[in-house]
Amino acid sequence: VSLTAVEEGVLGLGRIDDVGGGMIPECYAQFLAGAPGAILNPGIEHYAHDLISLAALLGDLVLRYRCDATVSCASDQLGLAKTALRAHDLTAARTLADHATEGGGDVARQAHFLASRLAKRAREFGTARDHLCAALQQPGSEPSDAELCLALAKLHEHGLRDPTTALRYAGQAGAAEDEPSHQRRLKRIEKKRSKAGSDQRKRRGEPTPAGRSAERLGPTDRCARANGALSLR
Repeated sequence: VSLTAVEEGVLGLGRIDDVGGGMIPECYAQFLAGAPGAILNPGIEHYAHDLISLAALLGDLVLRYRCDATVSCASDQLGLAKTALRAHDLTAARTLADHATEGGGDVARQAHFLASRLAKRAREFGTARDHLCAALQQPGSEPSDAELCLALAKLHEHGLRDPTTALRYAGQAGAAEDEPSHQRRLKRIEKKRSKAGSDQRKRRGEPTPAGRSAERLGPTDRCARANGALSLR
């Protein structure tokens, strides 16, 4: 995209009788060959306009970065949120990402995904979950449904400590990771889910499956099993 196109689209400025940038080297070559210095004037004027426009664009960029929604569209806010994140300005990144979620389609999906990452950094796991779920509701393909489900699986497993929900999302995330990693994730979460269920039964005073098996054995049989001597029929 040329600077003149950005000027017109962002600043609403248009140049009159402006020499094209591609012609300036030719003018300079003619000057070196003996042409009068006046041949450089159009190029000098062109570069002067460039400097003025860059200063104006910087001012416009600052307004957008300060989250003045009246001068920003959602895609601009998303780009600025990513810039703020790279600059480690997490407060600005979150504000800008939140503004960008008001867009639609892929912009909204990406904005919610970024907002979720930022909320997760702040250990606001519920907010992170809400952003990911909102992203899934938006039309589009970037990030993909599988990638969003994988993020939800990780969040529920490690942040929200909800292996049952984590397992449900992990089952829909196969396309977002290689098959060995996917199978390891499913097995790990299933193991956590089983342990969580066992812990809940213990807290309620209910016997675990192993405990119920032991209750069906007599005292002598339990002792024999403990010593590895019970012959199961």
